[in-house]
Amino acid sequence: MMNISLPALLTLVALMRVLAACGKFDDRESILNTKIAFTSDRDGNSEIYVMNADGTEQNRLTDDPRGDGSPSWSPDGTKMTLNTGAMSRRGWNIYAMNADGTGRLLLTEGPCHYQRPSWSPDGMTIALVGWGAQ
Repeated sequence: MMNISLPALLTLVALMRVLAACGKFDDRESILNTKIAFTSDRDGNSEIYVMNADGTEQNRLTDDPRGDGSPSWSPDGTKMTLNTGAMSRRGWNIYAMNADGTGRLLLTEGPCHYQRPSWSPDGMTIALVGWGAQ
């Protein structure tokens, strides 16, 4: 699982702002242009956080002793997928939840490890990586 330091994350935010000023990003006022989801272990284990694009208002969305990672926004910005359970007997699984962290729903369960969920452009399909049986 990749963890990114706060200075590196803020550098990425600055780069996104420069690219946005050059017209490389959609300038619509949507959650996808104003919020950043990231993973941090600042509270003892890996959890999902959201912050404003300028680095303010950092809020933890998950609180799972097994750890969470790989947040991925839905195309309309109303939902997010993530993987959970690196230490689980069942392996890593994929969940979906609302953008505010509520309404968590298990999408995969089984003897395999599932990671890196990613939404299709129309929001109807979620691709993921899965491997191995326990």
